[in-house]
Amino acid sequence: MKAVSYSFVVRRLATILSVAVLSLSLIAAITGILLSFYYEPTAGGAINTVTVVHLYTLHSYILSIGGLILALIHLEGLLLEEKQEKQQLIESQINLSLSE
Repeated sequence: MKAVSYSFVVRRLATILSVAVLSLSLIAAITGILLSFYYEPTAGGAINTVTVVHLYTLHSYILSIGGLILALIHLEGLLLEEKQEKQQLIESQINLSLSE
């Protein structure tokens, strides 16, 4: 069994922890930036921007746009598959007619 040096373990642990800290900091920064578009820091406006109804409305818009994008990607994939199958059929018919 190979012995692992203590300094290697400490360096690896420091790397993992630094990546975790940087990832969480990046998530916090992005979340803060996105929240700044919708949050109103006034007494009356703050409650309206963080209510569940407002968040459901916001998420439903995002999900519907995401659903449309996924549907378009799926449709393009189907059309590309049809085009490739048609091309293969034409090539096989040409090869069949040439071999006769």
